[in-house]
Amino acid sequence: MVLKTYFASSVEAAMVQALEDLGPEAMIVNSRRTSPENKSSGEYEVVFAVPPESAAAPARPVDLDTGGEGNSRVQTASVLLERGAAQCDESARRLNLERLNLKVESLTRQMESLGRVLRRGVQAPGLDKDAAEALEAAVEAGFTEEFVLASLDSIESVREAGSMRYRLLQHWSRCLKTASALGKTGYGRKVVALVGPSGVGKSSMIAKLAAHYGVASRRSCQILSLDSERIGAAEPLRMVAGVLGVGFQLIENWMLGEALDQHPKKDLVFVDTPGFSRDDASFAGQIADIFTRRSEIDVHLTLAASMKARDLDQAVQMFEAFRPSHLLFTRLDETVQLGSILECSIKCGRGLSFAGTGPGIP
Repeated sequence: MVLKTYFASSVEAAMVQALEDLGPEAMIVNSRRTSPENKSSGEYEVVFAVPPESAAAPARPVDLDTGGEGNSRVQTASVLLERGAAQCDESARRLNLERLNLKVESLTRQMESLGRVLRRGVQAPGLDKDAAEALEAAVEAGFTEEFVLASLDSIESVREAGSMRYRLLQHWSRCLKTASALGKTGYGRKVVALVGPSGVGKSSMIAKLAAHYGVASRRSCQILSLDSERIGAAEPLRMVAGVLGVGFQLIENWMLGEALDQHPKKDLVFVDTPGFSRDDASFAGQIADIFTRRSEIDVHLTLAASMKARDLDQAVQMFEAFRPSHLLFTRLDETVQLGSILECSIKCGRGLSFAGTGPGIP
């Protein structure tokens, strides 16, 4: 469609101009009063649309009297007015539908909130107001109801000052472990492997760790990528490694032991693994077996902070074969509910090592 704007003293006058210039195929797209700076051009600004072939063809001359083609002109103007009115009605209908959808969404959220309150009353009818408020706040922060209720049961028997919410936070802080370190103790060099589902940002996190703990700290680094099955998957990490001045090597999974032996003097060796889904359990098991034969590998299970609590639990179970000693979370900037990652760490008993936000690499 071709758009053309007319300024006139009225919408009807603009339609007459459009009829003469564009012909009977012209259709009103928008009309409004002109802005103050365009007042001299006319009171109204009317936009018309016409098919490209009609816009390219010269308009036919139309008589200005009421006979002959004048009647056709009047009829066409009437049709355009009807179209404009129909478009206004359609716009009003859409606006009303949008308002109705907003009301429905608001009502749905209220019903869901009421449902949560009712369910909590059934599950834990003995909760007092203080505990109920702590439960509500924890669930809003991303913790699951089951986990919070179990935590409340465990602290009820402990005499401790403060509100239930404060006591709950104190209890979780004692259970939560952190381990912001790379590599295992007792080895001359640090070998760190990141495993996890597809798309969580393992390669970006390796680049960030290599930049911060390797390049910035003046420690020699080597990146070994096992993502050789997907064509071109390792190229972005290869390019970043080249910019950072870090060694990079793309290898098959069975070559990992040999590749590790080739870099005995490197201070840091990062192992980037392909993303695995539940359908890749067999392939994941092969790499997990290689990891278990190299005791110096420090495995960090990499998960996205935006994942749901149930998905986090399933990922922990799926990657249990790799025997990860740490949890590493990416995409903290994509969620406001961080309770799920704290709950995941507490439940599986593994410490939080690092966290990443966004794709930027220092």
